[in-house]
Amino acid sequence: MNPLIEQHDSTFLCYVKEKVKILQPSDKTVMLLVDEIHLQQFFEYKGGSVVGAASNSNEAAKSAFAFMISSIVSKYKDVAHVLPTCKINAVDLFVLIQRIIRGLEEAGFRVFSVITDNNAINRKTER
Repeated sequence: MNPLIEQHDSTFLCYVKEKVKILQPSDKTVMLLVDEIHLQQFFEYKGGSVVGAASNSNEAAKSAFAFMISSIVSKYKDVAHVLPTCKINAVDLFVLIQRIIRGLEEAGFRVFSVITDNNAINRKTER
């Protein structure tokens, strides 16, 4: 799925909302892992659409934030959401993390913790 399509309210977290239906109860208590991946900036025409755009600007994405879930009881791991960005501030990242947690919990997961690396924006996001 194109990450930009999943930024809309109607398709937000659509993959994990379907996936949760076939999981065992032990798979549904998860940690949310947040990691920033640096990208090469370019646009590409693929499958009838242009990919490589940032979700928050008209420029090519410089990085992508990957939001992964990992069960604390079983071996279940998955990517919940990917956000291609040009630049993001700590407040916007904090709001997005809250939105993802709410979405996961509404889908049937129980988010036990949030784990990030020691990147400066992640430290500023903590409240």
